[in-house]
Amino acid sequence: MGFHFIWFPFSVESECPICLATAGRQPHPLPKSAAMVYNGITMDLKAEQTKRIRELEEEFSDEKMAEIFNMNDAGDARVFDTRRKLMRKRAARHVANIVIAVVCIIIVLQFFAPMIVFEQSMENTLEPRDCVVLAKRAYVFGQVAYGDVVVRRPILEDGDSGTEDLAGRIIGLPGDVIEIRDGGVYRNGGRLNEPYIKDGMTEGVMAAVTVPEDRYFVLGDNRQDSDDSRDARIGFVPKDEISGKVVFRLLPISKTGRLPAQ
Repeated sequence: MGFHFIWFPFSVESECPICLATAGRQPHPLPKSAAMVYNGITMDLKAEQTKRIRELEEEFSDEKMAEIFNMNDAGDARVFDTRRKLMRKRAARHVANIVIAVVCIIIVLQFFAPMIVFEQSMENTLEPRDCVVLAKRAYVFGQVAYGDVVVRRPILEDGDSGTEDLAGRIIGLPGDVIEIRDGGVYRNGGRLNEPYIKDGMTEGVMAAVTVPEDRYFVLGDNRQDSDDSRDARIGFVPKDEISGKVVFRLLPISKTGRLPAQ
């Protein structure tokens, strides 16, 4: 885009009236021809401005402005109503998520329960202060198996209930013959390979016994410090005394995971 200059036929002695006014001096009288051109340009500009002002006045008349304001008010109302509906939907969604979460927690707690180990009977498989997950319904849908680590609250032979839950490992099922001698445990005449026990051996002697129907022979992995079926006060563990099966270790983080199958 170039620049277009308007030539005024000033004489050498004459000067531009705008420049002179800016400098604070009075201009020399313009020649008649220059004055006519200057006045014509000014009149054309004023006419154009007047025309534009009238167009704006017509475009933004009182009726037109009122209509625009009414449309804006209606638009604001629609926006507000839409926002309110969105907020209600979001609130309903949050409530639904909370309800679903609570229901899921209730369902999960019906089948699983976190537990803290406080006793030493299962060292080194489970250490005190380990946090484990107990499958409470494991034996509703499945069968007790050799090597399962179970939790039970023993009812002693004198009728008293134990003060805390005890963990132990299933060694004998109903009908098995269990015997302890020569530093090991024998089941149905064969010595068990037990790499999980703490000291590598089971001290003491126990004559061969047969596990009754619906009862289990349970031993702790820490054979030197464990309240288990060797204690005459505990004896064989009834199935309905078993709270569940330990299936997962949560803490410590370094040992998080499923218990190794035995």
